[in-house]
Amino acid sequence: MDSDSHIQTIMALAELFQNDDDVEAIIAAESEAAIIEILRKY
Repeated sequence: MDSDSHIQTIMALAELFQNDDDVEAIIAAESEAAIIEILRKY
């Protein structure tokens, strides 16, 4: 992984954690697939 992709990942996580609805959906998720579906938006 190069440094640019690492920065992109950090930026995507920062964006995710600013979205309370998606954070709550991840916490409430009952399967790995449900979590992956949320993460794909970022």
